[in-house]
Amino acid sequence: EMKEFIEKIGWASVEYANISIPSYPSGCIGFFVCSKKGSCAEPVRPIPSAWGPALRYYDDTMHRAAFMLPRFVRNKLRL
Repeated sequence: EMKEFIEKIGWASVEYANISIPSYPSGCIGFFVCSKKGSCAEPVRPIPSAWGPALRYYDDTMHRAAFMLPRFVRNKLRL
C-alpha cells in the first residue's frame, strides 16, 4: 500500500531497501528510497577515490546489496 501511495504522489522510482544495524533492537531497518529520475538501487555518482579509505562500511556493492530483498519481503511488497 505504501509503495503505491508514494508512486501516486509523484515519485518516478520507489524502491525498498533493508540495512542491518546491530545496535537497533530488531537488528535491521527497512525504508523506501525515492527518486524523480532513475533507479535508486544504482549509485548515481562514483565514490571519490580519496574517500575510499574513510568509508569502512559503504561502497557501491553495499549500496546495491541494500536493495536485494528476501523473497518474503518482495512478496509482501508485490515486487
